[in-house]
Amino acid sequence: MANEKVKYIYELVDDVSTKLKKINKNLRENDAEFSKSGKSASGFGRSLTSALPAIAGTTAALYATKKALDFTVKSVFSFSGASAKLKAIVKPTTQEFKALEKAALDYGATTAFTASQVMDAYTEQAKLGQTVNEILASGSAVLDLAAMSQIGLAEAATISTQTLNQFSLEANQTNRVVDVMAKSFTSSALDANKFGEAMKYVGTVGAESGNSIEDVTAALGALADRAIDSSQAGTATRRVMLELADSNSKASKAIAATGKKADTF
Repeated sequence: MANEKVKYIYELVDDVSTKLKKINKNLRENDAEFSKSGKSASGFGRSLTSALPAIAGTTAALYATKKALDFTVKSVFSFSGASAKLKAIVKPTTQEFKALEKAALDYGATTAFTASQVMDAYTEQAKLGQTVNEILASGSAVLDLAAMSQIGLAEAATISTQTLNQFSLEANQTNRVVDVMAKSFTSSALDANKFGEAMKYVGTVGAESGNSIEDVTAALGALADRAIDSSQAGTATRRVMLELADSNSKASKAIAATGKKADTF
C-alpha cells in the first residue's frame, strides 16, 4: 500500500511538472509572437510575461518536492533493507524488533546519524553476539564513540563490541569503554583505528593476564606517542604482559630479584 502511494505521488508530480513545462514553453512562444504583431498585442504579451515567474516558481516547487520525495523514498528503502538484515541475524520477537526499530528511528531523528546507519550498527553488534537488550543498552555510547572519533557508526559498533568481548565486559559497561577510548584519543596519538587494530593482538591476552582496559589502553597510548605501528604496539604489549604473567619468565625473575612482584607493573 505504501509503495502504491509513493508511486502515485511520483506520477502526479511528473504529470503536473510536464504540463507546467509545456505551458511555460507555450507562453514564451506566444509572448514572442505577440511582440512581433505590434502594439495591439503588447498588453497581452505583458500579462503573459508577468505570469511566467509564478508559473516558473510553481514548477520549481514541484521539482523540489519530487527531489525531497525521492530522498525520502530512498531512505525508507534503505531502512527497510537494514532492518531485514538485522532481523535475519538477531531473529528477535515482534516486540524486540519494534524496540530496535523505535530506537533507531529516534536516534535518526535526534542525531547526525540516519536510522539506517543505526540499524547497520545494531547488525554489527548482533554479529558479535550481543542480544537485543545488550544492543539497546549500548546504543547511545556507540553513537557517542562514532561522533567523537569521526568514524562510521558501524565501525564504532564493531570496535566497542569487540573490546567488550575481549575484556569479558557486559554491554552496560560500554560507556566505560567509550570513556577510556575518548580519554586516550584526546591525550595521546592513539585513535579509533589504531586502538581497534592494536586490541586485536593484546586485548584478550591483556584481560586474561589480569590487566584492565584502562591499563592496556594507557600502554597502547604511550607506544602510539612514540610512533610505533598499532599492530606492532599490540604485539609488543601482548608479549610483555604474557611474560609478566608467567612467574618463570626471565622478565618475572628479573623483577622478583629486585624484591618486587611482576603484577605491580
